[in-house]
Amino acid sequence: MIIVKLTGGLGNQMFQYAAGRNLALKYNCSLYLDKTIYQTYTVHNFELDKFNIIENYQSSYKLFVNKALRRLNINKKLSVIAEPTFHYNESIFKTTPPLIIDGYWQSEKYFSDIRSQLINDFSLKTTPSTENKDWLQLIENTESVSLHIRRGDYLTNPNANAFHGVLPLTYYGNSVARLQKIEKNLTYFVFSDDPEWVSQNLILNGPTHFISNNQKTGYEDLRLMQHCKHNIIANSSFSWWAAWLNKNIHKKVYAPNRWFKDTSIVTADLLPDPWETVPLGE
Repeated sequence: MIIVKLTGGLGNQMFQYAAGRNLALKYNCSLYLDKTIYQTYTVHNFELDKFNIIENYQSSYKLFVNKALRRLNINKKLSVIAEPTFHYNESIFKTTPPLIIDGYWQSEKYFSDIRSQLINDFSLKTTPSTENKDWLQLIENTESVSLHIRRGDYLTNPNANAFHGVLPLTYYGNSVARLQKIEKNLTYFVFSDDPEWVSQNLILNGPTHFISNNQKTGYEDLRLMQHCKHNIIANSSFSWWAAWLNKNIHKKVYAPNRWFKDTSIVTADLLPDPWETVPLGE
């Protein structure tokens, strides 16, 4: 039995699920998702239920653990693996179940070997709306590039701003310039939690579409972004996943060369090797 303690927004939940899913497959055991925190957590919602994942959700952690141990006739005390560092740590694979994993696990090294399984798991249950179908058709019929510009809590929440920081628009200009050197006839699809500000301040050399119809259903933006030919991501696990799930074998992915304001955090394992980092140009 693997229990995954969930926290954070959708991108974080996907990282946590992916690490737990890989462990459960390796040990051929059950996977349970502990979503207790979302009973009181007001910053983000639990959103994994929108996908075709394993749906063993639990919202009362202590009761669940006791019932699960009794049901499975397990007398062994559960081991708890708390993520020791932000970068990859193989200790997660060295403790046998039953266990609880508690952390963010933001590296594909925890789950890259089950990529095909995760692509299936992270497919949405629902079909796109009429408007999103139109966007998908345009995305698939152009040399499409997604740009994810995250502002929201990164701008308004002092703690998030101090930890993550908002990327300057120069980063996106630098990324577009690099892509234009190798790809022609690009069409840009811009996704943001502050679409009005972005539409007034971002100017790109080429056809540009600002997607604003999914403000309450961000997972729909995830589907659109992952179908673009190329991705320019923010310092956000949300657009990280859009790029990672992108199945275009010729895709170009650009990421900021500074993920956190706190540069002491080691992010060497955060980005897959083929992705290219771009200076912020502040």
